[in-house]
Amino acid sequence: MHVKKLARRAGIWDPAKVVPLDRSDLHPSRDGEAKRRSLSLITNASTHGPGDARVLTSAGALQALGLIDLSTETSGSFLLRVCELVKIVVPGAQEVSVSLLQGGKASTPASTGPLATTLDEQQYQIGHGPCLAAAEGGEVQRIDDLRNEPRWPDYLRRAVDVGLGSSLSIPVPVQTGVAAALNLYSTTARAFTAEDVETAQNFAAYAGVAFGNLQAVQTSKQLAEQLRTAMESRAVIEQAKGVLMAGRRCSAADAFTILVELSQTTNKKLRVVAQSVVDATSDGLGREDPP
Repeated sequence: MHVKKLARRAGIWDPAKVVPLDRSDLHPSRDGEAKRRSLSLITNASTHGPGDARVLTSAGALQALGLIDLSTETSGSFLLRVCELVKIVVPGAQEVSVSLLQGGKASTPASTGPLATTLDEQQYQIGHGPCLAAAEGGEVQRIDDLRNEPRWPDYLRRAVDVGLGSSLSIPVPVQTGVAAALNLYSTTARAFTAEDVETAQNFAAYAGVAFGNLQAVQTSKQLAEQLRTAMESRAVIEQAKGVLMAGRRCSAADAFTILVELSQTTNKKLRVVAQSVVDATSDGLGREDPP
């Protein structure tokens, strides 16, 4: 299913509400400069202070997100950029993280600080909490004041102990088989407004689409690498067969059978055995053993 359809089903993608990317200043002659300026804001996000929310608007941050070259990013580095941008544009967010649920295992691939990581991991250990509920249930989980929140009492006791005052977890629409949430944490109560929720939802929607595209890019790279390895392996195996056919005066089928038997006997991959045969031709190991 397309990522945007998943986002609509989760109730966090509304094209009428998503802030469009402002590309009015991306004239061809200035595109490189605009991209460098936008990406520099992401690179230096961790050093920005509270006032930087006035410098980088939500629309500008989304524009910067759209300018990221996904071919140069890993999943972790891209998600960290998302977290850093959200921390800038949402004034109440002191720490931001992304929770990822895949194969029955929860993890935090990106976080702006140890507080967010600790709070995420506490929920994973207990098995419940707002970030897991948002990721699994596809609904926004907002806690205005931890001391007056009846849900998840085991987690909340631990969260209060480390100083958490309020939190916001937004589901991120990703591909089938994976669930994710964007988590915003604050040490003060009632840190997040309705406007903050909408801003976080816009980021979650954009991040979900971009993350899906990034996964597709990485899958293509993996397939290309697997194909290259397979072609190299086949070439080595064909060379080894030729060595055996010449040295033992056997057919191609018999030469391949010999390689398979050597692979099974030595408990080594067929490609490794074939390379050994090719490398050993100078020592005469490819010829038939004397009677």
